[in-house]
Amino acid sequence: MTLTMAAQGFHAGRAIASAGRWPRPSFQPPCPASPLVIAETVDRVMPEEFSQDAAKRLRAAGPRLEGLVRVTTVDALATHIRTAGLKPLQDAHLCIVIELIIDNRSLSLARREADIAVRLGRFDAHGMVGRKFGEMAFAVYTSPVYLEAHGWPDSGSGAPGQTTVRVQDDLLDTPDGRWFADCTTQAEPALLASSRENQLQGMMAGHGFGQLPCYLPARPSNLLRLDTGKASTREIWMGVHPHTRHVPRITAVQDVLVAAIALNKAVLLPEFDTVAPSPSPVSQPQKECIMTAKPTIGILIGSLQANGLSRKLAAAIQTLGADQFHVSVIEIGALPLYNPEREGQGVAEWNDFRAAVAPMDGILFVTPEYNRSVPGALKNAIDVGSRPYGASVWAGKPAGVVSQSPGAIGGFGANHHLRQSLVFLDMPAMQQPEAYLGHAASLFDDAGTLVEGSGKTFLEGFVTTFTAWVALHPAKTV
Repeated sequence: MTLTMAAQGFHAGRAIASAGRWPRPSFQPPCPASPLVIAETVDRVMPEEFSQDAAKRLRAAGPRLEGLVRVTTVDALATHIRTAGLKPLQDAHLCIVIELIIDNRSLSLARREADIAVRLGRFDAHGMVGRKFGEMAFAVYTSPVYLEAHGWPDSGSGAPGQTTVRVQDDLLDTPDGRWFADCTTQAEPALLASSRENQLQGMMAGHGFGQLPCYLPARPSNLLRLDTGKASTREIWMGVHPHTRHVPRITAVQDVLVAAIALNKAVLLPEFDTVAPSPSPVSQPQKECIMTAKPTIGILIGSLQANGLSRKLAAAIQTLGADQFHVSVIEIGALPLYNPEREGQGVAEWNDFRAAVAPMDGILFVTPEYNRSVPGALKNAIDVGSRPYGASVWAGKPAGVVSQSPGAIGGFGANHHLRQSLVFLDMPAMQQPEAYLGHAASLFDDAGTLVEGSGKTFLEGFVTTFTAWVALHPAKTV
């Protein structure tokens, strides 16, 4: 849908978007709010069911929220956090007003020029509270018209005789911006753009080649990707002032922004087949970004039974998550019992196990309950991975826990006993949804295949949520 441009000043409405900084309003907006005012066309909306579910959760969360929340972000991200992501919040709290300030320069949270800032990179300001909650992929593109006229850029020599389309100089101080500048020292800038959209249009018109977020050329365009031999991503960070971080309306907006970025992950961080690096930094064009976005999840199965319910569950989760992550089942049955006295003896099984866990992006524990706790084999594996002291392979890896039992309790005791260890091991464990699968045998047919029904639906949701959890908590891989 096309929405009107906001004029200078403050318009009464449920959300306001501007291309720059706006003065703080001197009055409270009317309630219920009048129609939305925003600066650009919205090309992408969240699924209807997401908006309805999110609105229900927000309405049930507590008292009605009201007041102004000023959100600043860069133009490269604005499309993915604007009205689509904010709609569930405003459906639940009609009196909350969101001013979306699209500005590639940093507004000051300390001076209260904004309440929430969403940026591509960490926050340097002292005392600000920031967290990473996503990533965005970048690659180098140009048009066939430009290639026909100028030939392939040789960025190994600084791309002499070429022209570039890039952002303005004051926006170049980023890792990918500096890398691109180093590859184009002999090229002449043909167009300096103040926004990524303007840069895209300049490249489509054949003015030169440049670096763009991968989602922009994914839209209908004539651009081709140049194989640089380098995968480039930028971290997405959210910052708030420590004095306002717990204000309910600001907390609610933060939660919705996190959900919006998670929902757009496939667009912001698309999965493409990896291509072989070229001899020079820029060579033949491809349509794919040079990266593989799928995380690799290590699954530890608490039961040693070859055909046990936990192993069937692990196989089912692997199937359900095939489009979202790679899986490595890390076996624990052959691990000798941990004994600190053997630590310097080079126990091969311990070393192999630690080496298998270390590169994982996340860990999923699938376990039965033994005597209201975890099986001994699983506890031994946890101990082995946590040593030697100071070299734990678990530290910082996001985790999920699925427990099961033939009876009704669903391994509740094992689930929570395991979580106690995860806290000490510095493994951020996903809190919701909790996975206690009672009467687990009923989830499978005689062939051991997961049957249709509420159990499968729950596991599908668990897999999707866990994938997002892993993305929000980047592991300390070794």
